[in-house]
Amino acid sequence: MNTEESEAAFYSTVDSYDLAILTALEQDSGLTSKELSAKVHLSRTAVVRRINNLRDRGLIGVARSEVDLEKLGFGIQAYVHVVSPSRTSFDLLDRLLERPEVLSVSVIIGDGIMIVEIAARNKTHLHRFLSWLKDYGDSTTHLVLKNHRSRIQLRDRLRMVDKFLATPDERFE
Repeated sequence: MNTEESEAAFYSTVDSYDLAILTALEQDSGLTSKELSAKVHLSRTAVVRRINNLRDRGLIGVARSEVDLEKLGFGIQAYVHVVSPSRTSFDLLDRLLERPEVLSVSVIIGDGIMIVEIAARNKTHLHRFLSWLKDYGDSTTHLVLKNHRSRIQLRDRLRMVDKFLATPDERFE
């Protein structure tokens, strides 16, 4: 399926009410059905039915709260770029996902094989994790100074991407 076909499939399955629900939940996943129905101008029953339908179709996953790791004692957040794995690293992904420091692992294409998002309590904790990881190959660590989240809402993001993709670019013609 090419990009145009996947866009058409998306828009044929999501109407303006679904998009309003997705946008509202993206901003605050803790909204009650009553609050959500007021925001999107539908009955609570209709909102619940649509949310269940969006979940069934895989457009919404489990809602999670944003946790302040620093306030929980994890003063260091970092991205570890695993650059050149050793021959023993075939099971590295499974081992990483079992580590308490690991928040997420992204398998990548390009330089390296994965980017690991971690949280550590302090420099000693970070050092111990990196020493453990060294047995699996080389890595580069990037410390996070501050995280910033995009303020662009889903509806605006979709519109902006559609406009961008509709603009011809001779480099890709």
